[in-house]
Amino acid sequence: MLGACVGLALAIIGLQLPGWLDKTLSTLGAAAVPTALVASGMAISLAEVRQHAGEVLWISPALAIVLAMGLGMSPMLSIALVLSFGLGTAQMLVPLAEKAGQYRTEAAAIVGATTVAMVVVLPVLIWICARLWPGTMLGKLQLAQGQVPPSVRSGAGPPPNARRANGPRPVR
Repeated sequence: MLGACVGLALAIIGLQLPGWLDKTLSTLGAAAVPTALVASGMAISLAEVRQHAGEVLWISPALAIVLAMGLGMSPMLSIALVLSFGLGTAQMLVPLAEKAGQYRTEAAAIVGATTVAMVVVLPVLIWICARLWPGTMLGKLQLAQGQVPPSVRSGAGPPPNARRANGPRPVR
């Protein structure tokens, strides 16, 4: 929090950091998320992951679907809500749990489980969203119903008699 406030104050004032300090701080900042993941991994117990995986991975997105449909949200907002509920838990949860001295192992297990499970969960949620709110994710390209343009289906490009808008016919 302190670093963000100092950075904001420097930006408002317009003060530039020396190049070496800016590069050093950028390197440290880039290491923050991987360091948090390593710390999470060190605190993970496989039993804890199994205990909390179902709650976090499927109940949360299911709740988002019920909420979106119950409130009659637009398809685009509904999809955004469902997918954001399916994302991994923020890595800041672990240091906050450490500082509070409570739920350390559970926090690490939840972060680890949701981060790894996103590989499976997000494609499934995208598939579910495409079925619940068809057309929204793909626009006019309706792959699910087989209405694929000929150029995409064959991979051949435009038909031979088609003229380009900006020039002569393609030479074959």
